[in-house]
Amino acid sequence: MSGSKTDTGFPMLANDPHLGLGVPAIFYEMHLVVEGPNPMIVMGVSFAGTPVIVLGRNERIAWGRRRIPWT
Repeated sequence: MSGSKTDTGFPMLANDPHLGLGVPAIFYEMHLVVEGPNPMIVMGVSFAGTPVIVLGRNERIAWGRRRIPWT
């Protein structure tokens, strides 16, 4: 939703990847901190065993996926 339509003036992202309930869950929640000359803090969910956040956010943006293709 555009920031012009919110009380804070900031845009809003809502995400629903259309996943059914399952055990074990396919997502693993993680908080990734990269230190150094270009620091980065990223929070969201990934697939177990991968260092890639597929649905998440950092200090500036948020991202999501409408549908995970194999579900």
